[in-house]
Amino acid sequence: MVNIDTLVTIKPHQAKLNLITYCYWGEGFNDLVIEINNEKFPVQYTEENDVKRNQLFVYIDIAVNEEYLPISFGKEISRKIIDLDKKITDLKIVHPKVNTFKSIFKDEAVVVNRVEIIRFAEKARYGIENRTDEEPYLSTHIFIRTDNPSKNILIYPTYTSFRFYDEMGFFILQKDSLKEYVKKNKLADNLLLELENGDKADDLPIKGILSIFWGFRPWYYKIIVTEKLDYQLPVGKKVYETGQFRFSEISSIYDIIPGGIFESLNNSLDHSISQFKNGEHQGYLTTFYVAGGRSGLREFEGLHVYIHIELLKKVDEVIEYNQIDPLDEFNNLFEDDLIGDGVSTKI
Repeated sequence: MVNIDTLVTIKPHQAKLNLITYCYWGEGFNDLVIEINNEKFPVQYTEENDVKRNQLFVYIDIAVNEEYLPISFGKEISRKIIDLDKKITDLKIVHPKVNTFKSIFKDEAVVVNRVEIIRFAEKARYGIENRTDEEPYLSTHIFIRTDNPSKNILIYPTYTSFRFYDEMGFFILQKDSLKEYVKKNKLADNLLLELENGDKADDLPIKGILSIFWGFRPWYYKIIVTEKLDYQLPVGKKVYETGQFRFSEISSIYDIIPGGIFESLNNSLDHSISQFKNGEHQGYLTTFYVAGGRSGLREFEGLHVYIHIELLKKVDEVIEYNQIDPLDEFNNLFEDDLIGDGVSTKI
């Protein structure tokens, strides 16, 4: 019965834009109903019926470019358009399997022109050592157009990855620079011990060779790399800007590698998990977003943690990454707003 509702205000050029991320997990959440002034519009899905992880975005008068959605959220599996062009006082998103709902416009007269529902499917990839498990998750995007002009957000990801990382988190590094550094400083093959016991954990980020992001719950990380944006990425609640880093060299390839496999440096450097090109950028800024929830609990797990890596043309200083727990940040910020509207008795 308990659901999560996150309101994010994005301010490009001083214009206010609303995005609601409404996340949940568990079997039986694949169908939903859009209820407008008590008229029902069922949205049923025949694919991925056993998916345990689901996420729903509601954009109110926000228009994003078509390239952003499939690159960031996977393969499109369905699209439904509801043309209205009428004044409404109530729009609900209903999950009939568990009889819960969330009101988008409640006791407010709004002229809604159309509602567009787009569904995407993607799989979280483990890819750690010999594990090749993949876990599917679904993402539903509902665009609500009112009589207010839509605000355009253009996002062109240069790289995205949705992977499972354990409590050791992940590192972003330049392989050749790291190999040369290890050789020059005569470091042990177990780089984790070197990072924990010496000053290398401070020195490597300053030189732009390696940045460390220790793990946290839930360990499902969606990493999105883009050029510098003038607004927050529309993926959930921004909980923290974690640091600013410099690249050791431009026009190079940087790898994203799970921290756990750094117990053997040679194996980890030969085991490329994912990578992106930095082009002519000097460095990057990392920002964390959280969108998640578990039905039936007051305390919420972060279903999705998004790490936004913004490539920067200029970096004046390196700002050290501070270890945070996005889940705690999220719960503290929204302690009074975690309960959904209630139980639906109409379906």
